[in-house]
Amino acid sequence: MNAEGSRSLLNMVRGLLPAADVLRRRRVRADARKLVVLERWPEDADTTGADVAQVALLRVLYLQRETRKAARAGLNEATAVCARLALEAALQGIYYLHQPNSVSRLKAANVKAAEALSKYLVDDGFIPQELVDIALTSLGTPGGAGNLFDMAQYIDKVRPDIKAVSLYRRYYVSSSTFFVHTNAASMLRHVDADDQLTGKPSFPWRRQSALRISDGSVGLLAAELARHSGVPAEQFDVYAQSHIARAFTPMAVAVIAGFRRSVSLRAVPGMVRSIRQTRAYVQSGEAAGDQPEVREAKVRAAFEENLGKMVTMPPDVRDPALDFFTERVFTAVDQQQAPDGTVPPPEPAQT
Repeated sequence: MNAEGSRSLLNMVRGLLPAADVLRRRRVRADARKLVVLERWPEDADTTGADVAQVALLRVLYLQRETRKAARAGLNEATAVCARLALEAALQGIYYLHQPNSVSRLKAANVKAAEALSKYLVDDGFIPQELVDIALTSLGTPGGAGNLFDMAQYIDKVRPDIKAVSLYRRYYVSSSTFFVHTNAASMLRHVDADDQLTGKPSFPWRRQSALRISDGSVGLLAAELARHSGVPAEQFDVYAQSHIARAFTPMAVAVIAGFRRSVSLRAVPGMVRSIRQTRAYVQSGEAAGDQPEVREAKVRAAFEENLGKMVTMPPDVRDPALDFFTERVFTAVDQQQAPDGTVPPPEPAQT
């Protein structure tokens, strides 16, 4: 296993363990709070992206604490939602810090929100629409601030190390789907493995992972604000990445839970043997020496056997999946060949 694979495996193991970093968290929170130097909210004309980012950091710090309160109380839904909100606030804060026109767009979005919030007053006949229009005109022109995905894309252009789009897709989208919106995925949490309805929904995430996302969100925004302020940002960067790297996605947890239910313990030893045999074959000279169609048949048969033990798939889904994984194996075999065209010796068998 290469260094990257070893690191990923170690992070997976760490992701199953409690995050015992109380002292470091207190120190990071205290240092992050010092980055908020704004005492009073400025006039609209004087508001900057850094001002908005400081308020966003206050919100992320608050949501980090609320996530932990919910987790201690065993409130799964609240834990997940607070973690999602923390990530959302962190990404928005970073966006406002870097995007030159973000403040004007935020003001326009605020006017639009005020218009939406006052609609029910017009509908119920409390005030006429003309009065609302006059009030909104004094505030400015309504508009949109942009959605979070657009913000994440912009962040990746100016700060690619943050990998904002990946964070958005891994954690924001999945937590929104499972915990915020009412849809097929969230409603099916009330159906158990035996297709029985249950009042208590399943929790397709881990509270530890939600905590790590809220902690990581503090580090992400604090690091950017520190750099903008000329303050050392290393501790915030390390804090963010150490937590995010150990957070499972809700989608991964849901897949693993389904895998556990679908695989019988009696089938595991056979699966392990088959995987080891396939691994030994593709790493040996035998695989490189076989005709392509022979190699494909052997590896595809092994994948098909193990996939059938893990999950039931319709043919139109199973066949493309088998083709994909088989092709990936052969690509790895080709990459293992030495520059002179010879095949490196196989790794020692693992016991």
